[in-house]
Amino acid sequence: MIGSILATAVLVINEIMASNVGTVMSPATNFDSWIELYNPTDEDISLNGFFLSDDSNNLKQWQMPADIGFVPAKGFKVIWLGSNNIKHNQAPFNLDCEGGTICLSDKNGELITRQNYPEAMSRKAYARKTDGGDEWGWTATPTPEASNNGATFAKERLQAPNVNLGSQLFKSSLTIKVDIPEGTTLRFTTDGSVPTASSAISTKGQFTISKTTNYVFRLFQDGYLPSVPVTR
Repeated sequence: MIGSILATAVLVINEIMASNVGTVMSPATNFDSWIELYNPTDEDISLNGFFLSDDSNNLKQWQMPADIGFVPAKGFKVIWLGSNNIKHNQAPFNLDCEGGTICLSDKNGELITRQNYPEAMSRKAYARKTDGGDEWGWTATPTPEASNNGATFAKERLQAPNVNLGSQLFKSSLTIKVDIPEGTTLRFTTDGSVPTASSAISTKGQFTISKTTNYVFRLFQDGYLPSVPVTR
């Protein structure tokens, strides 16, 4: 494995997810915040003893343990964060959903890379559009420990779908209506999961229910980030 001198020149923060709501499960069985490192070289880079910090004035905030692993050659490594410090190889702080800075330093506390990130969007990752590239964007298809090159990016997020009735008890059949703005596609699930681009589609937005059902609705449109899900 190559040392920190070369690591200083090449390791980059490739993807950031501050608001990981029901999207990517952490080793602590939680939806913690995370960053992804990318190594464009032909050799693995060990992270043993490296430092991670969300304070530019305190680069030695958290030192990674010996078993943290390495960033493989031409590959990726997710570093998990979490204020509860459930796992010893998880940073004892979270990314700030209001935006902030994350710093990676070598064993000597010398800065390798620093990355600013904006206010978070729930279930969206802030990522380089090409691995190691200069341009960043928002994606609803996070790619932890995988290439960003195939992800879909957009600047705007659709508004949450409007449902005419709230969650409620009913004794006979119940009909609800979900608005579908022009150009959008309404997708839904009934198993409690968040709808994705492959979930069932409703073209009319009308649902007649005769028994207890858990609907989750979400709008999709090319060129936009999908809306936040709405549950009834």
